[in-house]
Amino acid sequence: HAMSDAIAICNLPILRLMAGRASRLYCVSSQVFDRLKMSIPSSKLRLTSTGVDPKIFYNMNIKRKKQIIQVGQLMWYKGHKYLINAMPGILKIFPDYKLIIVGNGKLKEEITNLIKDNNLQESIEMLSNLSHQELRKLYNESSLMIMPSLFEGLPKVLLEAFACGLPAVITDACNAENISTNRALIVKKKSSNALSKAIIEILSNKLMWEKFSKNCLNIIKTHNWEKISKEIYEDYNSLFKERSKTKTKR
Repeated sequence: HAMSDAIAICNLPILRLMAGRASRLYCVSSQVFDRLKMSIPSSKLRLTSTGVDPKIFYNMNIKRKKQIIQVGQLMWYKGHKYLINAMPGILKIFPDYKLIIVGNGKLKEEITNLIKDNNLQESIEMLSNLSHQELRKLYNESSLMIMPSLFEGLPKVLLEAFACGLPAVITDACNAENISTNRALIVKKKSSNALSKAIIEILSNKLMWEKFSKNCLNIIKTHNWEKISKEIYEDYNSLFKERSKTKTKR
């Protein structure tokens, strides 16, 4: 995880030494950038992004189902329990909707038990090991992407969902504010009530959903891998040229 790696670099002398010798450290979010610059000269840091492949993730223009999804590892910082605990409130307004949780991880048994304890077996389905094609179809047939995370870098799955025209509800710990304007609603982390209210709000407002969905598709203009890889390649070249000049002077 990008943020945990950044914290480790700042706190562990050996990692801090190795990072300090690097010509460049690429940061996938401003949060990671700000954390690293506490220990690494900012001249060595560059803010970049993760990206999405528009040849794999795109709008298929198929009918949306009454389902919301969460995609990611089954780890504590993904905040699954807050979304599961929000479901009873959501189902009071939208009883026909289902939640699909996609992912593998250490908390699979714990999450399964939480679903059973809340008697939500009929309303929550768990999937894993989906191919890119299966995941693309899931994004396209769903109505909303939910990210109840406790911390994130810039989440790749959020970019994938946006590329498929899928709006989202995310927490303020996802570090995705810059790409979420008019694409997602942002709520406080660790709040099932806030998640429930935001999900109900967007599902109840067809005009908002359609506006968000249309804006989501534009994500490929700024966060496609071809554009990002080109920028990094150009930065590599500039570093090589600088190093060559330095060696020549010596």
